[in-house]
Amino acid sequence: MTTAAGYERFAAVEARGVSPLYEEWADGIAEDPEVLALIDSLPRPKRQPNLVFAAARLAGAPLARYPGFRDWLLENWPVVEPVIQARMTQTNEAGRCAVLLPLARLPAWSLPPAGPTSYGGPVST
Repeated sequence: MTTAAGYERFAAVEARGVSPLYEEWADGIAEDPEVLALIDSLPRPKRQPNLVFAAARLAGAPLARYPGFRDWLLENWPVVEPVIQARMTQTNEAGRCAVLLPLARLPAWSLPPAGPTSYGGPVST
């Protein structure tokens, strides 16, 4: 999948209905050869829209429409690129839930009861 196609997919599937701004940014990048060239200079695992957008925001990118974001990104790429290189995203639900696996293997009768008193606080009736 090309970087442009990945950003088109992100806009259509991941951001649509969740983040109109990220949807607009991803759509804009998908059609922007200059910004795509910057992103394509990154190692493939670092080209993820969430990572690029989060790194840009961490570096001070404005919550602006795509033209403003684009101008900011082009001007500040030397600041954003090292942030991207140093960071990663965790989108692997299975990996995040792996720490719960030992609990899933316990029999139900060995788990503490659920409910308002399971945390040891007072019970009101």
